[in-house]
Amino acid sequence: MRELTTDTPASNETFSAVVSVAGHEATVAVSGEIDLATAPILRDVVLGVIESGECRTLVVDIGAVRFIDSTGLGVIVGANRRLADSGRRLLVAHPTSATRRVIEVSGLDRVLDIRS
Repeated sequence: MRELTTDTPASNETFSAVVSVAGHEATVAVSGEIDLATAPILRDVVLGVIESGECRTLVVDIGAVRFIDSTGLGVIVGANRRLADSGRRLLVAHPTSATRRVIEVSGLDRVLDIRS
């Protein structure tokens, strides 16, 4: 298991992304806020998993995410596209009602595979 934790300078909140791999599935469990300050960190973590070739399925677990903005959604959409281009898939797991609403309002619920 790899773990990355950092303080977001704008809000003093903690952001973390913990990667675990089991068989051909990798999970990135994210907590805190995914915004302009933390989206690049999430992008680096997700791209690291994708480029390692360790998984056929990447699960981005956002059950502990309190807030996500368009930059965070952009990271997830970019990862989804990259995985799809190589015959793999991305699942977004456990969105809270707040994060699900942002995904639905943006129309990405029609693009992303969302699992409760």
